[in-house]
Amino acid sequence: MKNISVFITISVCFAFYAFTYFARVEPGALINDLMKDFSLSAAEVGSIVSTAAYIPYVALQVPGGVLTDKFGLRKVILICSILCTIGMLLFGTAQHSWQLVLGRFIIGLSSTTSFLCCGKAAADLFDKSKYGLFMGIAMFLGCIGGILATSLSSNVAPVIGWRQFTCYMSIIGVIISILAFIFIKDVPSNSNPNNNIKDSLKAIRNLICNKQVWLIGIYGLVSYLPLSAIAEMWGIPFIQHRFNVSQQEATISSAVIFISFGAGSIIVDRVANKFNSYKKTIILFLILALISFAIAFYSDSINYFTCLILFGLGGFFAGCNNLSFPLCYNFVPKEYAGMSTGFMNTLIMSNCILFPPLLGKLLDIFQDGTLNSEGLPVYSLGDYRKSFTFIIISLVISIVSVLFIKEKSTSK
Repeated sequence: MKNISVFITISVCFAFYAFTYFARVEPGALINDLMKDFSLSAAEVGSIVSTAAYIPYVALQVPGGVLTDKFGLRKVILICSILCTIGMLLFGTAQHSWQLVLGRFIIGLSSTTSFLCCGKAAADLFDKSKYGLFMGIAMFLGCIGGILATSLSSNVAPVIGWRQFTCYMSIIGVIISILAFIFIKDVPSNSNPNNNIKDSLKAIRNLICNKQVWLIGIYGLVSYLPLSAIAEMWGIPFIQHRFNVSQQEATISSAVIFISFGAGSIIVDRVANKFNSYKKTIILFLILALISFAIAFYSDSINYFTCLILFGLGGFFAGCNNLSFPLCYNFVPKEYAGMSTGFMNTLIMSNCILFPPLLGKLLDIFQDGTLNSEGLPVYSLGDYRKSFTFIIISLVISIVSVLFIKEKSTSK
């Protein structure tokens, strides 16, 4: 019975994360619809889709981790799943851009604890040595949510309408909240309740003052770019323009990055254990990711299918992002796993506030003013390549930051 209870608990946590991931990523495949229906520029739609959702998501990661540690999985998943449903309904029924912003804000707010709950469950139910593996599985399943978001949005939304599609999918949140209420039984905390606040503040201070954590955060932040900037936002229109394919065909590129990133998140933990080195593994993966994306962005000799393969390889090697969590976890006691995950996720997911809108702004800057028949800006291949240079430079910076991380054995 205990094994069944553990399986159900971790499964509901994974489903919760996949659902909130779906909710965050879905608008990335609706960029053209949103720009048309609300007369938005690339920078504006980038701000609504990314910034409005990720500001609360990032800002509340550490408080969300503390709350998850304090109140447990059952209450957190129950409340946040319902909130995410409300956010999706607001987004799907929006008539004005401010309503889009409000819906995205609530989605970001409710998503704050989703990845943290996976970390909390992994810490409560499994040995610490398994933490990296289970966080990799969580990332993989989250990426499955991202794949479903982009593929269904591109194939189903055009048939029934993006508004109806969003409202229908929001029902999943209600189902998850019901499952959490019925099946999840929280593991009692072993910490002294009278010292929770004091100990939490001490653990947060230790993380903030640790230079190693910030170096880990830099590489984690940048290695998430393939998801936030390419798979979730600008990869689909880039592929459409470059290879003159339909949106449905271009969406495959997003799915490829998501699934390969998720697979890499799991396998990189095995590779690090084989090398007995996080540092060597991360550097190797980041270099290979940089090479893969550079060829995909700038080579004129590749075709559509080769570009998909390169996107897949780049996404797979960017999966080394997952090692940032077990690295950070080494700096806190076990009972603060949620807070540790939240702090690192704050640094990583700042990416989604800064970079997708920045790339949209760069596209607007490089664009020569040409408009299509609907009055929307037309971006050239050169515009995309110039903007994506930022991704390549960022990956170089990430590699440099890893060089200064102190080596740790993966067995510790």
